[in-house]
Amino acid sequence: MMKKFFKKHFIFARVLVLYFVGAVLISLSTFFFYYFRTPWVLLIIIVAVCTISYFGPLWCRIFLKSKPYKGKYEERLYSFTKNQEIDLQGIYSIDSTSSQAFTCGFARSKSVFYHSNILKNHPYDEIEAVMAHELGHQAHDDITLYTSITAIVLVLSSMINVALFSYIKTSSLVLLFFCFLTTAISLPIVLAISRWREGMADQYAYDALRDKTAFARFLERLLKYYEKENGVKVEKTISWVARLFLTHPFIYDRIRAFKT
Repeated sequence: MMKKFFKKHFIFARVLVLYFVGAVLISLSTFFFYYFRTPWVLLIIIVAVCTISYFGPLWCRIFLKSKPYKGKYEERLYSFTKNQEIDLQGIYSIDSTSSQAFTCGFARSKSVFYHSNILKNHPYDEIEAVMAHELGHQAHDDITLYTSITAIVLVLSSMINVALFSYIKTSSLVLLFFCFLTTAISLPIVLAISRWREGMADQYAYDALRDKTAFARFLERLLKYYEKENGVKVEKTISWVARLFLTHPFIYDRIRAFKT
């Protein structure tokens, strides 16, 4: 029953996962800072976040078992990236039945990862449209921005939580409560920034593509795959409250934007 509930309320489920991940990271950094009581810990947190982000493509290859893409569209995709004056370290495929893609890494580690279903079952114009969107993130240095935001949130949260806890001086559970509270406060801000940057990546794709409707067709196909796989129906309207918890602009708004 719980699985069916989360499939139906996928926005809530996604936000819950993001909240949990954020709470874990803030808790780790906060307790690390509290028990070692040295500013060097904050520097270590910043360096660790930047290092993990830079080597993001390596983690994806290890944990997601992604492989360099060597299919029939390889040369065309690399040619497209060069036309956009962006050099990728690699294009990778993750074995999956879903149609997702993402970019990670920055500087010389920039990479794009496709779920294999896109590369196998989508036409090239849609595959290129997805690439255009992901290149938009790299063109706008979004990975660097996200890395910086993560480091800032962890450092500030750790400092604030430890300062409050040192003033109150009660059980360690109170410090943990502060961690979950700061996560709840920071998450809507982070989500708003995510929607803003995703919108910018969409605009980049819109400007880069000859056929603007290709990305709209991809999103429609993505939506159909999701609905079929999870047995749910995504409504064409959404409340303003629900919009606050989206990581991307609402999918039907994105579809309409690429059809005009």
